[in-house]
Amino acid sequence: ALGRFKERCESLGLRYTGDELIILAALDTPAKIQEFLDTCLYYNDDHASVEQEETAMPPRLVLRRGMAHCFEGAMFAYAGNFLHGHEPRLVMLEASQDADHNVIVCRDRATGLYGSNAQSRYPGLVGRPAACPTLRALAESYVPFYYSDRTLDPKDLTLVGFSEPIDLVAKYGTAWLGSEKPLWDIYYTYIDDAVPFHYFFDDPGRPHLYPAVRALKDNWIRLDAAGE
Repeated sequence: ALGRFKERCESLGLRYTGDELIILAALDTPAKIQEFLDTCLYYNDDHASVEQEETAMPPRLVLRRGMAHCFEGAMFAYAGNFLHGHEPRLVMLEASQDADHNVIVCRDRATGLYGSNAQSRYPGLVGRPAACPTLRALAESYVPFYYSDRTLDPKDLTLVGFSEPIDLVAKYGTAWLGSEKPLWDIYYTYIDDAVPFHYFFDDPGRPHLYPAVRALKDNWIRLDAAGE
């Protein structure tokens, strides 16, 4: 199995080290990937203070440093699932006033049911087993656990919608799977006006733009020459 996995990586031009290959080869199901996220990685709280440098570590650095935040955990899960042929997709869970959440969705080939992988400091926002009949049902399973990180009131629920699945390999190729450089290019560009979002409540019957994209298109906010 390790030999076949190594051949798969080499066919994609990915040159992992021996230790990296052993770990990634062992994480051959979404369930094993979620267990790894839950039990083998610390949560990377790079927003703990303004002095702390923010990160967008690729999967290889996640392995070496033993930590990941939401985005980094999602990229790690995507890489593992893709390399094992599970056809992962990135789905964004959209909140009304908080940071959004990245989940990696896979559909079980045998049952057709949806499950997910996710990294979070909150237990209710981690991955789900493949038990949901639709993508919407999977996304809705996060609603009761996604409350405001401003009020910290469990009744102050903020999750309002989810994105269509995003194929990161189709959009960015495979080189990033074996990169050692920060994935800022993906972090800032995987959401664009070609990615539809869907509301949970008061659905107008048509997809909507991600709020930050709409704000840019309608000139509510603008980027200066430095991209800020």
